Amino acid sequence: MSNPNDMPEDQLAKLLKEMRELHDKLEKTSYQYFCGLPLGTDRINASEYYNEIRTTRRLKRNPDNDFKD
Repeated sequence: MSNPNDMPEDQLAKLLKEMRELHDKLEKTSYQYFCGLPLGTDRINASEYYNEIRTTRRLKRNPDNDFKD
């Protein structure tokens, strides 16, 4: 793969859109998995995993820099 700096803006925008869509799908799927588990260690672990995915769009070093427009 070539250097990302060499990609045209429209291709970068397409990749960003795809990344957002995949992240949204992963977030929804991990939530459904968490909700489907019975109470116990597996559910606790799944809730922690879901929470990590849910909060990844919030870049802690720069809260203004989010994947959302």
